[in-house]
Amino acid sequence: MKLIRSIIFTLLVFSISYYVSSQEVKSVLNQEVSDVMQMDEQNEFVDNGRYYCAPVAAANYLIWLSDNGFPDLNKFGETTKEKVLNLAKILGGDNYMRVTSIGISNSDFQKSVIAYVNDCGYRVKKTDCWDFNQYSFENIPDLDRITRGLDNRGMVWLMVGKYSYNQDLDIYVSKGLHFITLVGYGVNIHNDPQENCLIVNCSSPRSGIEHLNEYATLRKITSGKLKIDFPNVLNLEVNSSGFYEITDGLKWKRGDEVIIINGFVSIELIK
Repeated sequence: MKLIRSIIFTLLVFSISYYVSSQEVKSVLNQEVSDVMQMDEQNEFVDNGRYYCAPVAAANYLIWLSDNGFPDLNKFGETTKEKVLNLAKILGGDNYMRVTSIGISNSDFQKSVIAYVNDCGYRVKKTDCWDFNQYSFENIPDLDRITRGLDNRGMVWLMVGKYSYNQDLDIYVSKGLHFITLVGYGVNIHNDPQENCLIVNCSSPRSGIEHLNEYATLRKITSGKLKIDFPNVLNLEVNSSGFYEITDGLKWKRGDEVIIINGFVSIELIK
């Protein structure tokens, strides 16, 4: 009887272990995506690239994709850095993003990348975007919606905001916005499964000149208000419940700053 119970217990443990392992967090990592800094010393951008996070983030992914089945996306140089910087200069110009000191919205980012892709002779299979005009608790995307854009060599970019937080008023006040590339998810820096971890590349000088995968840990905000105010451009105050805060793992964050995901763009091309 003891032997039978032991066998049953062993089988039960094995079954549970198999179930857990089969339900592990899905993970993906596009390790080859370039990570060129927007203020690299070789850049020829306006204001030395201070406002070029969006075109550089787009170029980093597009150059990677040019080496993965879409060669006509790249016509700009020999080294990876040259290709990214030259393409970013074009993307930031008047034909596409028209970079200014106030940045660019997620929807305009999306339209610009699609326009460039079309100009290169390719077409988009599917795309998704979450932008300022869609802010409501019902429309806040979950991580599955954001990360599924990486499937089938898709490209995903995140708009993140830098905020100061007033605990007494429970309000987050924007200090600036920034685009980063999402290159993976589902594992932490130790390669252990972690559902609330995104792997990103950031073109800010704070992340350094060398390629760096940053493992950003998330938490869902459960209360408060989110305030974004750019005079004559954008003035929003919305419920912050449901938004994702990046609590650690991103070098763009300094001191007591709060980093919040303010939107995303995903694009997959037709092969």
